[in-house]
Amino acid sequence: MGKLKYEMKLFLIGGMGLFWAFTRVDAGEIKIIEPGMDYHYVAGATVQVKWTVSGEVQPFLKINLLDSEGRLIDKISGGTPRDKNFEWQIPADLGEGNYRLKVFTNDMSSEGTSGIFHIKPGRKGSSQKGEKETKENKAGTELPSSFPEPGSEELPRPDSPRPSIHDTERKTVHKGVLVTPVVKFDDVKLEEIIRNLIKKPAPGTIFSSDFRKLTSLAARDSGIEKISGMEYFDSLVTLDLGGNNITSVKALGVLKNLKTVRLDHNRIKDLTPLADNENLGPGATVVLTGNPIDCQQQAENIDLLRQRGVKLEIDCP
Repeated sequence: MGKLKYEMKLFLIGGMGLFWAFTRVDAGEIKIIEPGMDYHYVAGATVQVKWTVSGEVQPFLKINLLDSEGRLIDKISGGTPRDKNFEWQIPADLGEGNYRLKVFTNDMSSEGTSGIFHIKPGRKGSSQKGEKETKENKAGTELPSSFPEPGSEELPRPDSPRPSIHDTERKTVHKGVLVTPVVKFDDVKLEEIIRNLIKKPAPGTIFSSDFRKLTSLAARDSGIEKISGMEYFDSLVTLDLGGNNITSVKALGVLKNLKTVRLDHNRIKDLTPLADNENLGPGATVVLTGNPIDCQQQAENIDLLRQRGVKLEIDCP
């Protein structure tokens, strides 16, 4: 689609001298060929984004991912040559749903929007290179092999170790076919801190992929009460949330890489999520001083953490 734009040009009118004037210029058009309407892609696939241009179009284009209603989901490219196709790697954890692509110039004088296409979860073990379906062959597509059939889940054996209270939640967060990896924070202050950190202002959608490289987070004395949403921070190594009003640390029970956790001077009473996180072991430090912890009630969790080699700083003997 092309938009009207204006340029200032210098005119010589008779003997009256030189004059500046605005003249209307018809901007060029961008038409997206692929993805097309009703195309189906698999998350993790590499897709060729193709378009044609006509008329006066700037040499570099931007590409955004939109939802089916036209709301911004992610910025894919900040500048790609006008005369080349773009190779897009669909994020492996992008939620199942309907999307569009928008290709446009920096000054917004020319833009094109694709038809609505569908993205579904990736298949385990698939290379997913350019994997795509048109609407003619999408019927009968098998479910991803990593998702069990309903009712097929194996029940735990009576003599098996005590299950983590987070096992089911971990599947929901990381493998659930019906759950999109969109991160929701119940705490407004925590969300504001995270948005500033990843440079994604509201109302932009936050995805779990936004935290892939985040290894450290410090937000002391920030008035945070809830940390739900942090279960997606898989790469986090150092966390400092001291001096807040946190009561539950359930979200930390599924994180794999935590080594230093400072939760001093909060309102935490239950240490079960930390005790259930078997990744907290030798070399890890957990600071819990200044919390209203019942030492006798939490004795089992405290012993379990210490037995695993965790350096525990707590107001308990």
